[in-house]
Amino acid sequence: MLRRLATRFEAALTVFERALIVVLMAIMAASVFLDAMHRLFAADEGRMERLLSALLPEAAQGRVRSLIAPAVLILVTFALSYGGVRTRTGASASRWRAAVIAALITVGLAGAAQLLVRGLPNGLVWSQQMSLALLLVVALTGASLGAREHTHVTFELAGALWPRRLRRPAEVVARLCAAGFTLFLALLAALHAREHYLEWSASGGAAGLFEAFPVPRWTIFGFLPVPLAALALRFAVYGVRAPETAEVQP
Repeated sequence: MLRRLATRFEAALTVFERALIVVLMAIMAASVFLDAMHRLFAADEGRMERLLSALLPEAAQGRVRSLIAPAVLILVTFALSYGGVRTRTGASASRWRAAVIAALITVGLAGAAQLLVRGLPNGLVWSQQMSLALLLVVALTGASLGAREHTHVTFELAGALWPRRLRRPAEVVARLCAAGFTLFLALLAALHAREHYLEWSASGGAAGLFEAFPVPRWTIFGFLPVPLAALALRFAVYGVRAPETAEVQP
């Protein structure tokens, strides 16, 4: 009964960890991508403007930013969208239908760029620091899953160096050492998060925040002991490496 409950708990934990990694990776990718797009479209002078300014005569310089560069960008976007639609639907599809879809895509992309620049005038300055903070959670959660699948780096020769009667005790010692060290890291992570919480609590929420976005640090760092504890548990249960399979390859 107890073993069945432990198995179900571990399976649910695995599902949660995989879903957490997918969600956090999506948030990180989207925020960094939008930040890059905002920097690109909000720049005072784009690359297309610099290129056209260098190619066109002096008399046309005044219209580059207001008319020529936007028109060229729209035409290029339409051409790429049209080519993509035609490739997707096949050469037998209606050209007018492909042109209408490409026009809608072009208008949508242009509207999204304007909405991004005007809706977020200061950009997503918090995206990089937030992504770095979430990367800690993703890395440690992935390490926990790696222990479950035996994908951590191991010494291939270590198991074969022990006599066969000592391989199982050596495996137990390896499990305990790995699990104990990981639990020690979980304890340090918990103490580190506690310091940030005390700082945030003592200041009434005014301190202990990330520099780029107003989120308490303990909310991120306070989660790190969870994947570390799961990693220690999996090291203890699944082991570091099955000693029977550790043979020297010729």
